[in-house]
Amino acid sequence: MKAIKVIFASVLKTSIVIVNYRVPDLLEKCLESIRQHTRDYEILVHDNSPPNPNLGFAKANNILIRKAQGEYIVLLNPDTWVTKGWLDKLIDTAESDPRIGIVQSKTLRPNGLLDSTGHRYTFVYGVYMPGDRGALEPDRGQYDLQTELKTCTFASVLIKRRVFESSGLLDEKMFLYCEDMEFCLRAARHGWRIVYCPRSVVYHVRHGSASTVVKISPWQVYFAYIQFKYFGLMPFLAFIFTTIIRMPAGMKGKDASYLVKKLAIIPKIKRMIT
Repeated sequence: MKAIKVIFASVLKTSIVIVNYRVPDLLEKCLESIRQHTRDYEILVHDNSPPNPNLGFAKANNILIRKAQGEYIVLLNPDTWVTKGWLDKLIDTAESDPRIGIVQSKTLRPNGLLDSTGHRYTFVYGVYMPGDRGALEPDRGQYDLQTELKTCTFASVLIKRRVFESSGLLDEKMFLYCEDMEFCLRAARHGWRIVYCPRSVVYHVRHGSASTVVKISPWQVYFAYIQFKYFGLMPFLAFIFTTIIRMPAGMKGKDASYLVKKLAIIPKIKRMIT
């Protein structure tokens, strides 16, 4: 079965969409935590696992988003489990300001260390580099204030339906990774705020499903595309330059096919930006 849909609501307000890839045990734990800690919702699951074709994160989520009926659409990774009040807090934050369109949960690793509290950008060698705020830090409350973000991770995120209506769906040119950055930057151009909600807590295994497909995701192509589209020509060229000069170090212990794959990035980037 490629997709399942289950409704647990008297008044449907929220659609929770999950794209699974080869983590049935983690998915079941995720679904059980939702049943235990959530009310008034529907769940839509798309399975990218064999024998089904792997459509990638963006395209599979878009299929579910088109089917979703809720006013709020929550993208949730299959390798997460939610805690008490997680969804109510996301909705409260979203409803506190009509301009807030995207709200990210605080995500923790299974060992209790911080996973992500949104993206933080640094300007390195002319490139705007994102990273997860607080990643692998002990959670001592240092990220317990609601915070305005430029972009955020989509492991657990609420997005108002109106954001999709005004900004479009996820960019299906991206198979895996960077689609959360691109969507947030696009939504911001349409006037939407992106906010981190520390009161919504979700545990995230991280790479629980992505670890088996990351090698076939040309994330560098997507990242270059984002630099060009949202930050300008100079950061784009800086990223290309730093990627090229680091290539010899990456070649150590690799055969010629590795170089061919790296050089193939160039025409792929050209196709995305033209």
